[in-house]
Amino acid sequence: MTDNTEINYGSPISDEQVKMIVNKEDINLTAEYEYGKYTITYKSTKNAIITGTVKETVTYKIESLNVPSVKTTKGYKLTGWKANKDVTLKNGTIIKLGKNISINQLKQVLADDNITFTPVVEKTSSTIYYSSYKDRLNITGKTKEVVINGKNPKGTTVDAEKVYWKANNDVTLKDGTIIKAGERITSKHLKQIIVTEDLKLTAFSDIATDIIKVPDTASVVSKIGIVLGIIFVFGGIYILYKRIINQKRIDGGIKWKNKLIIKKHL
Repeated sequence: MTDNTEINYGSPISDEQVKMIVNKEDINLTAEYEYGKYTITYKSTKNAIITGTVKETVTYKIESLNVPSVKTTKGYKLTGWKANKDVTLKNGTIIKLGKNISINQLKQVLADDNITFTPVVEKTSSTIYYSSYKDRLNITGKTKEVVINGKNPKGTTVDAEKVYWKANNDVTLKDGTIIKAGERITSKHLKQIIVTEDLKLTAFSDIATDIIKVPDTASVVSKIGIVLGIIFVFGGIYILYKRIINQKRIDGGIKWKNKLIIKKHL
């Protein structure tokens, strides 16, 4: 080397030292390098909580990932993961950003950068809420039903004739028919809905059958008492008023009569 440093055979040489080599014979140099280390982060979501390691350091494209355990909330199940960037599997497959990564695929990811993985969950069941338009119909059955996603509801009962329903979202029937939100759904079709999300179903009837509400007896008696009291008060005032007017008329008549008598004597 230019500074007369002697490097023994097999000893490591830095890039700077290579530039300083002075040698009269041909030599072979073999490049050596260290694999990089990257941080893998596992991030919880509202319905999927990471219960295992949330961060790990892995060697570039060598070490497999230690996939942590995930606890999902009731009614949800883990279906895979999503990464914040493209990832490469051991077999060379590239999974693009935003695409679902299965649990088995996650174990085959080769780390070539810092990556964050987020669990993906899906609902296993949904709730159907039954009600009637402005409470005009009496629902005698259940007002809420939990249905496994992909299955059909059993429906409920309504004390009315010619009942039909309307949904707050589009629904798909078993035969593939799509009924738009707000469109008419027969009771037969209701039981053919493929449930995939929470749904609100409102009952209507082709026959006007408003529920007649019986008023509370105590309330009625109280109101009658108030009305009679008001009538009594105003009646008393009126009678008193009439007496005062009549008295004034009588007094006026006496005075007028007395004046006539006085004039006559004069």
